[in-house]
Amino acid sequence: MGQNTAVGGLSSPSAQYAGSTGASRTTRRRCRAAFSFSQLKLEFTNSPCDVEPTTASEHGDITIAASVETAGGALTQVTFDGGSTTKVLTKNTTVLSDAASFTAAEGDIFWVRTYVSAGTGLRYPLNMLTDQTNGEGTVNSVNQTMSGTISSSNAKSFTATAVVAPRPAPVTNLLIVGDSITAGRTEATDQTLSDHQRGWAARAFGGIYPFYRLAMGGDRANLIPTNWPSRQTLPATGGFSHAIVLLGVNDIQDAAQTGANVISSLDTIYQWLQDAGIPRIYAVTIPPFSVTGTYTSAGGQTVNSTFDGYRQTVNTSIRALSNSRLYGYIDAAAAVEDGSNAGKWRSDGGVAYSDDGTHPNTLGHQTIANAITTKTFAV
Repeated sequence: MGQNTAVGGLSSPSAQYAGSTGASRTTRRRCRAAFSFSQLKLEFTNSPCDVEPTTASEHGDITIAASVETAGGALTQVTFDGGSTTKVLTKNTTVLSDAASFTAAEGDIFWVRTYVSAGTGLRYPLNMLTDQTNGEGTVNSVNQTMSGTISSSNAKSFTATAVVAPRPAPVTNLLIVGDSITAGRTEATDQTLSDHQRGWAARAFGGIYPFYRLAMGGDRANLIPTNWPSRQTLPATGGFSHAIVLLGVNDIQDAAQTGANVISSLDTIYQWLQDAGIPRIYAVTIPPFSVTGTYTSAGGQTVNSTFDGYRQTVNTSIRALSNSRLYGYIDAAAAVEDGSNAGKWRSDGGVAYSDDGTHPNTLGHQTIANAITTKTFAV
């Protein structure tokens, strides 16, 4: 068998914590197998994305337990350290479970159940919301990793940050790093879409190559990886053949970073990915953002000239492959930017490619996806 490869991303912790100290919860999260496998491991982390709780002393050790569940409801215990059914996960650490015998075919749906308990006076970090429409949910104050029904609900949760399994190498396996644009924010609540249809990255690569999106709303290049303790180890454990990076919007519009600042921060990210052993690193040009007005015509849009100047500085550097760590780039900006009006969104025939001036809408995501030649990512 080959090296461990990410088979189904779950969720990276947010900068929030459980609402009370000493709490416990079991979470059920949905996964789709990106390829067939007969064993897997789960990765867990006990770190926030970027900030400590208001009372830093409330972030401490937590105890976890876990299982994986077939679509038919059969549960398989996940163990740690050679057979223990629980694991004390110390603050700011990440752990990979023992290998669990669990068989899934490519495309199969399965579930990860995680129990977390914080000690007296402590709080556990929270993941993103569960999705009750997909059967995800939580139950408080009880360990239901190996029994019981967890009702569907929308709630903050704690779960594995990644599912990994061995697969013969070489294989194309993509790590896609970004913010809400890459996470497919504008399509996240559209339940008519499958997991492989939300956002430009999923629309381009879903169903073709396995991929893991390391992307959350608000993420900034200048916070990665230094302030990402919860996600620092994933690139080295996922067996990734390529990394694709689209960041910089939040740096410029929210953190007063210039184009030169963003270029420097991106270099730190590229080095982090390179040091993790990922051989092919791609940058993605930044689409227009912070554009106000209406988006069905160029004349209806107003560009923030300062922000757009910084954006163009970054994009010029990417297109020139000025950073020697880069293997190539994806020109997302060229796909959705008005070719005659720099900094504005396309509005061909009075049709909008963004509904808020920063995030692509469904047409925008699909247009970026259509501009990607996916066969060039084959290993």
